[in-house]
Amino acid sequence: MIGFSTIIFSAALTNINRDYFEAAALDGATKWKQLMTITIPLLSPTILFMLTMSILFSSQFTFAYIDILTAGGPFGTSTNIYYEMYKYGFSNLNAGLSSAAATLFFIVFAIIAIGLNVLTKKFAFYDN
Repeated sequence: MIGFSTIIFSAALTNINRDYFEAAALDGATKWKQLMTITIPLLSPTILFMLTMSILFSSQFTFAYIDILTAGGPFGTSTNIYYEMYKYGFSNLNAGLSSAAATLFFIVFAIIAIGLNVLTKKFAFYDN
């Protein structure tokens, strides 16, 4: 997600109004103080969004490594929900278990996404 993160943070940084930095410099704020009091608070929605995306996509990105390197590992020790859905659906041809794994995935990640959305509403600072 390095490329995606770079594009998102680049867009967020260009969206910050430069007048804030000019006013802070006129008031005698150092670059560190500007970073901590202007840049980080105005990037907080983007930081929390990238945290949400990284958590939700982390198990999806590991699917290829699990499939190629370990195929689930000894006794299923290196597997995740994506690999289980694939294994149930395509290796075992059991659509019921694959659907149940997908439903479990949806419920767990919906709870995570809702929790991170609550954190975003609580900690994000928006410039109006």
